[in-house]
Amino acid sequence: IKLFKKSIKQDRLFLPAYENLIYIYKEQGEDKKALNTGNALNKARIRLMQSFSREEQLAQGGGVYIFRLNLGTFGSFDTPARLFDEPNVIAIPMSEETTAYVSGFFYNLNDAKNYQKQMKQKGYSNSFIVAYNKGEEIEF
Repeated sequence: IKLFKKSIKQDRLFLPAYENLIYIYKEQGEDKKALNTGNALNKARIRLMQSFSREEQLAQGGGVYIFRLNLGTFGSFDTPARLFDEPNVIAIPMSEETTAYVSGFFYNLNDAKNYQKQMKQKGYSNSFIVAYNKGEEIEF
């Protein structure tokens, strides 16, 4: 425990140290300490996601975060044609009548936020950022 705490103190963004410490606390039945360490892990993860490049994320441990922008869900007749001019557009069927569209591909949250501002200026006012880690959608 002391070594993991020292590791976190030395590098607050080294995520595996938090994860190992949480595991140890849970094994010892110290749920409150595990919860506090989990909260600290989430703060470190958010900081890591905000401005670090792919290489920096890999160096800090854990998986790489990828950010995309959900431009909206549209039906067959209301999908904007200009949507397909955006980079890295993916269509995700939601039902037989509707399809969601995501665009962009970023390794840090700040770049995704800047892209979202541009898309809102283009009329995608309900767009929102979606984050992925190891292929799984995550909340942030």
